[in-house]
Amino acid sequence: MLSALVRALFVLTIPLSAVTVWATESRAVLVGGYIFPPYVIEEAPERYSGATLELIELLNQSQNTFHFEFISIAAHSRQHTWRNERYDVILFESPHWQWHQEDIGFTQPFAVDRDLYIALAEPGRDQTVFNAIDELRIIGTRGYHYGFAGYVTDEAALQERFQITFAPTLEATLNMLERGRGDLTLINESYIRVLSAQGRIDQSHLISEKADHTYELGIGVRPGQGLAIEWFEEQVNRLFEQGDLSELAQRWGLNLLFDHE
Repeated sequence: MLSALVRALFVLTIPLSAVTVWATESRAVLVGGYIFPPYVIEEAPERYSGATLELIELLNQSQNTFHFEFISIAAHSRQHTWRNERYDVILFESPHWQWHQEDIGFTQPFAVDRDLYIALAEPGRDQTVFNAIDELRIIGTRGYHYGFAGYVTDEAALQERFQITFAPTLEATLNMLERGRGDLTLINESYIRVLSAQGRIDQSHLISEKADHTYELGIGVRPGQGLAIEWFEEQVNRLFEQGDLSELAQRWGLNLLFDHE
């Protein structure tokens, strides 16, 4: 009689245990990111680092409702990839970068960055060199949005209006500049801080005091997938209050909007 009761209790506990595991299992959510230092840096093929990867890790550590996984996308086709539902979240993104026709919602911005012009320092060259963009040979990064270009990313259309060539990465634009392939390039201020700390950008480079454009960055979220914008805002606020987000920003040269309140 006792052994039968034990067997019955054992059988009953199996489905209860399974239900418990199922109920606490995190839902996998794909986070798209394109090469955009210091947010996403390609260290090697299929190996990435940067502020986006660290924020994903912080989000995974701070809750167990979702498990966020990074997926690499291309900057110039990020909207097309979004429409094909390859990913459901994008971090450190501006809603003004051609997202107005997409089914996407954005959190309140929590970081701010800006693109600065960079030329080679030469005797007699000063900030006035940046006053005649239309007359200079520009090196841009494929898929990036620029204020001087009206945020258009179509390369053929831009080449009709400007003397512009394109490179796949910010590092490549800097290399082309140093080889004399153009007169100036554009790099975001946060990455300039990183490159300056590494000695990659130094006194041989002239950095503009004025910005091409300034942009506020938040989190883009696909509606109707159980992902609430308010939930992400709560997570970001909590990470800031705990100091984790500030530490991340310091490592990667970011400006948080919390700091300007």
